[in-house]
Amino acid sequence: KNHMYNNNDCAVIGISVWGNFDKIGSYNHIYALSEVTGVNRGGHAICLVGYNDSLPTPDGPGAFRLVNSWGTYWGQQGYAWITYEAVKSSVTCYGYAYYATDKKNYQPTTKVAYKVSHNERLDITVQVSISPYWTSRTFFNWGKSKLAQYPYPDNAIILDITEGDEYLSAYSSNRIILNVRDTDGDGINGEVLDYSGLISGWGFHSPSPDTPKTMLDYGYTSLDLFIPINTYHWQSFHRLADNSGFIDLASDMVDTSRVIWTFPTHDSIESSPIIADIDGDGALEIVIGSNDDTLYAINADGSVLWSYGMGGKVIGAPAVGDLDEDGKIEVVASSNNNNVVSLNGEDASFNWEYSFINGVPGSPAVSFIDGDRRLEVVGVGFFLRVINGENGSSVWGHFNGTPSRSSPAVGDVYDADGIFDIVVGQGNSVKFFNGKDGSDVGTFITSDAVLSSPAIGDIDGDSLMEVVIGSDDDTLYALELDSLIWKFGTGGDVRSSPALGDIDGDDKLEVVFGSNDGSVYALNAEDGSLYWSYPTGGEVISSPALADLDGNDTVDVVVGSKDGYLYAISGNGSLLWQVDLGTPITSSPALGDIDGDGKLEVAVGGLDGNLYVIDVGVAGIKEETLKERFYLSKIESPLSNGTIIHYSISEREAVNLSIFDITGREIKNIVNKVQEPGQYSVSVGIEKLPNGIYFYRLTQGNRAISRKMVVVR
Repeated sequence: KNHMYNNNDCAVIGISVWGNFDKIGSYNHIYALSEVTGVNRGGHAICLVGYNDSLPTPDGPGAFRLVNSWGTYWGQQGYAWITYEAVKSSVTCYGYAYYATDKKNYQPTTKVAYKVSHNERLDITVQVSISPYWTSRTFFNWGKSKLAQYPYPDNAIILDITEGDEYLSAYSSNRIILNVRDTDGDGINGEVLDYSGLISGWGFHSPSPDTPKTMLDYGYTSLDLFIPINTYHWQSFHRLADNSGFIDLASDMVDTSRVIWTFPTHDSIESSPIIADIDGDGALEIVIGSNDDTLYAINADGSVLWSYGMGGKVIGAPAVGDLDEDGKIEVVASSNNNNVVSLNGEDASFNWEYSFINGVPGSPAVSFIDGDRRLEVVGVGFFLRVINGENGSSVWGHFNGTPSRSSPAVGDVYDADGIFDIVVGQGNSVKFFNGKDGSDVGTFITSDAVLSSPAIGDIDGDSLMEVVIGSDDDTLYALELDSLIWKFGTGGDVRSSPALGDIDGDDKLEVVFGSNDGSVYALNAEDGSLYWSYPTGGEVISSPALADLDGNDTVDVVVGSKDGYLYAISGNGSLLWQVDLGTPITSSPALGDIDGDGKLEVAVGGLDGNLYVIDVGVAGIKEETLKERFYLSKIESPLSNGTIIHYSISEREAVNLSIFDITGREIKNIVNKVQEPGQYSVSVGIEKLPNGIYFYRLTQGNRAISRKMVVVR
């Protein structure tokens, strides 16, 4: 009832059909527990469309209004009542409710499509699971009882599995698994003709390379889709290899901000930081380069984890990934000493180095490029080079003629074949390369040098990936491969790399970028029209980062300017706050919960040589916001003793809070009861937990949040 009231939804429930339901007209059109008569004929689905708490019934006051599927001859033109007591009783009701919620302009972020050939559809059940490599969690299980046999439809069936996004692993390979079962041993085989998946937030689309595949009679057929690594931190320039610049984290801090700490280097910082747990201790580190020829890894408190001499200025951002699949993170960085290096994240011990012709000032990208399901590294100098992430050997290269200052972006922009392609600025052009073999598949010419880096995303809702990039001809371009979709002119060079995100809550992307005319611009991504602009006091070379900074469930903008300020701009274009760092900022900010307090921090470099870490606010948490939010605090790891977990819920409903090990097995239940809306704190003892990585998970209704916890003694 609360769900129907709060969401204006209908609900479908399963009931047992007794004689008083069949002859509802003889019972005042009320299905009551106390009037059950005759024989239970079995289960039946009805739809609840309303309720009346004061309606007199044989079971006492209160009943749901129901609509039946038997036609208008039954009940009151197909309508009747079912008492609250009948809904609560296992004699008359099965105890489950299903809701169909209308979501205006809803767009699923994760979905799969499959096509099956079989003469008898009702013999086939389908399961789809989304999981890290060590376990499988099922989100769809479709089976029907036999009423009549007919063939499987001759079209693809699309399943929305967006609810499984939270199970995508941060640092491990992932799979979407399709299990098809033939339940009847009648000697008839079938075939899975096609299977593909789409994760729009990652720019990932992949068809299975294993179709068509025979479905054996009375057997299971399983197909896997391999999914690239993602992380809810900031693992490369502009966060992911698509350079989109958006992170799905939120802060509840408001009104102001402050510098938490600074870390000094010995020369200016043009490099942009990345944020990741590079040493596996459960806490985040910041990795950034400096023009003092050094790559630095900094702990969350500002102390040095390690530093590594690169032999040249480190202008581009580093990137991270498990390049050799040993369960540990490697760090990749480039310098204008003509090299790209791979280092172990724990201690900066050397893995490999690849030498280029001329310097490599751009940021390397780490992604799955050539379809072999292993991470590659992309670097750009005179050559665009794809490098084997495990051993540093060349996969393929393309001679560009002139060195590139743009950083490559990776996404399936060419032929939607599930293999990622590469886009990069080169001279006065934007170049497109087939990820599988390095062939040049497109070129778009601008009127001046392209120093901006491309961002890849579905900007027009056609399920294909487009590219947005700036040029020194004062223009931002939106491209579909090498064809112009739209362009937007500014009053200065566009060297800032655009960010893509829904900043106005209309379920469509906007483009946010800076210009050397001193302004930050937000455009409607579909047509390039201006949404808003915000003036700063200096050139904006820094690339914006997008996240919910004030906890109001809308996306905001963080960007630096050469006037020395770091700006936080609301999604509607108004100023949230600004921090005077006293030095020009060309570095692009990275966002993450660096100190493990459950809130966002911003990391950015300054031309004075300092790395700055800024809390996005110190005014305190909005209590009314927490009451309205579904929230689970983060634990500062590693732990050796007990801890306290804070959480909030927004409605009265059953709440479950449990701890799971890395295989997904429940280790300890902490809370399992109905609770009122509000904020809660619970003490958690871990004395019996062995050292290792765990996850604690808050579940309420169809919502869930999972957090990581590391125990070390």
